[in-house]
Amino acid sequence: MSIEYYPGDDAKKKKHVVEQLQEPNILYSLGDSFNLTGSPQNIEIWNPGSWEVRRTTLHWTTAVGKDYSITVCRGRGIISGKNNRLFFKADSINEQEILLSQGFYTGAELATELKSKLDANTAFVGVGATPFTVTYAPVTGLFSIAANGGILLQYFYQATALRRLNNYSSAGRALGLTQDQGPLATIVSNVAARNLGVESVYLSGTASANVDVFGTDIIAMSLDNAIEIHLGAVAGTGSYEVIYKILDS
Repeated sequence: MSIEYYPGDDAKKKKHVVEQLQEPNILYSLGDSFNLTGSPQNIEIWNPGSWEVRRTTLHWTTAVGKDYSITVCRGRGIISGKNNRLFFKADSINEQEILLSQGFYTGAELATELKSKLDANTAFVGVGATPFTVTYAPVTGLFSIAANGGILLQYFYQATALRRLNNYSSAGRALGLTQDQGPLATIVSNVAARNLGVESVYLSGTASANVDVFGTDIIAMSLDNAIEIHLGAVAGTGSYEVIYKILDS
């Protein structure tokens, strides 16, 4: 199971260029150390906005062979109050507002998160629509959503019964759902969300005896990227440090 770190937890619109130029060039540091004896560690670092990784450092207390990697993962960043809302309807009940939890998700993780929130909806439970089946197909990049027992499901990109400002499915584009659908046995993405969960290697080593590893290339990160650090099991202690700058928080 990964350990998740969020360099920032606020989100707002992008600053004016003059405001950006007036800001100091502030760098932040995030790090930790672990006893890796028999226990590998996986760390995920994500920021709800644009940021840059300026430098990464890995350190071990023993010069014996060990595996490690630092990768940039592509996925979907969900921010509460910004892009976490979906509207679905099943059977005779009104459309239901589904709110996803803030965080970074691969395609499979986003499918699991949506299923958990659909299954927890009391109205859907009441009409027997749960448990839902939600899947992500890496080959096609499509999400599929189906209610229990063949109950027909509707998806609303723009809610109709809930008459209020901002009543649209702000998380729809994260799932490739860009228009109303249904009633259907299975709701499928209109647009492919490809390569969710794909990782690009930044640094890696196999059976490396180095005690210090440094990465100095600047990595541009978006809302839909996360840094994944893997420290393989080895006798002794291992640690990491990430120096970063927040560009848009």
